[in-house]
Amino acid sequence: MSKFLLLFIFFTTLNAGHVENDIKRDYIFAKWKKFHKLNKEILHSHGHNAFVDIYLNDIALSPYINKHTHFPKNSIIIKPLYADEEREHLARIVIMIKMAKGYDEAHSNWWYGVYDKTGTKVAYEGKIKSCIECHKIAKQTDYLFTTTVMEEINFQD
Repeated sequence: MSKFLLLFIFFTTLNAGHVENDIKRDYIFAKWKKFHKLNKEILHSHGHNAFVDIYLNDIALSPYINKHTHFPKNSIIIKPLYADEEREHLARIVIMIKMAKGYDEAHSNWWYGVYDKTGTKVAYEGKIKSCIECHKIAKQTDYLFTTTVMEEINFQD
């Protein structure tokens, strides 16, 4: 079953949807595990159809924990996508970065990335339509699911 789920995650992120014209960023996230890990227990992400952990940079940490409705520029959220609850089969990592005003005002200036498990090879990046479509239901919390995630994490403690 986990091999099937791993393949499903691979192909769904591979077909992430059309990406609007965007500047190639050449970001590398090889050291993503050095970010602040938010959760202890693995979380199930229905939108990604995977199990995830959440990693945040210093800028995003306090706003995420405190469920702010606006995140500052350069906030970075990274989610490794696992096929299993044991975190044995890492498929990819997905990333959001809050860009400067003017990047994508209609969607609160979030940049999206889908990378391989090393964080060095990009599959998709920029204004990924499937990411935007999913996250737009969380528009009131700056396109992030902070409220539901923090409720689940607080329930774990």
